[in-house]
Amino acid sequence: VELPGPGGVVYAVTDFVATVRTDTATAADALRAGDDADEVRWVTETELADLPTSPGLVETLTVWDIWA
Repeated sequence: VELPGPGGVVYAVTDFVATVRTDTATAADALRAGDDADEVRWVTETELADLPTSPGLVETLTVWDIWA
């Protein structure tokens, strides 16, 4: 997906789907924020809708039916 940014910049965004391997770690142990994030956590669709996210993220994830 290409998203417009400030000053005419266009960001190329690549999304990934991941599954926690329960045979190697618990879900809580497996979640670690990268250097681009302050925190990481699993959320429900309802919880995500209440979080401050990038414009269009929740709508896009809904269209992609990632909650199935």
